[in-house]
Amino acid sequence: MGSGSAKSRVFVAVLAEEEWRRRLGVVKKELSSCISSDSVRWVSQEKIHLTLVFLGYVESDDFPLLNACLSEICEGTNRLRVRLLGLGVFPNWSRPRVLWAGIDGDLDALADLQSQLFRVCTGFGEDRTSGTFRPHVTIARFIRRLPPAWCDRIRRLEPSFEGSEVAVRAIVLMKSELFDGGSRYLELGRFALQ
Repeated sequence: MGSGSAKSRVFVAVLAEEEWRRRLGVVKKELSSCISSDSVRWVSQEKIHLTLVFLGYVESDDFPLLNACLSEICEGTNRLRVRLLGLGVFPNWSRPRVLWAGIDGDLDALADLQSQLFRVCTGFGEDRTSGTFRPHVTIARFIRRLPPAWCDRIRRLEPSFEGSEVAVRAIVLMKSELFDGGSRYLELGRFALQ
């Protein structure tokens, strides 16, 4: 697709509700007290989201068609109810690189929505294979290896961590601009669920 126009790095996501940002802020405060700031890069409150599909680089000429496709999917999709539940790390506890909060609630409906979005988005952006969808919200990325005591602290928090249920009313198409100091997100489109 596209005709050689400028490309933008984009993804489709559910933006975090205020309740999620508040609850994840509590986790950040709790864990920040036991790890040096040069070991972790926390996701800023305004960037917290649940990624449904990462498209990579998409030509700007393709945005109108992509928006139409996303709109069509959302017009046939009911609102979902989800909540944050549990903490974990990728790829594993022996070499954690990413700290995340899990998602619970209407998981079958969420997986169906993600699958539809993935199929439509395959024609845009970079080629990719479909992996298993593991709904989560990234909280932090670890810059260096964590001491076992810090991992133990996350594990102690994990069983009791949960957030209130929220309604997913829309998905967004986001542009991610990369800079030396991080990234900036810009909303390219918002698509209401029914």
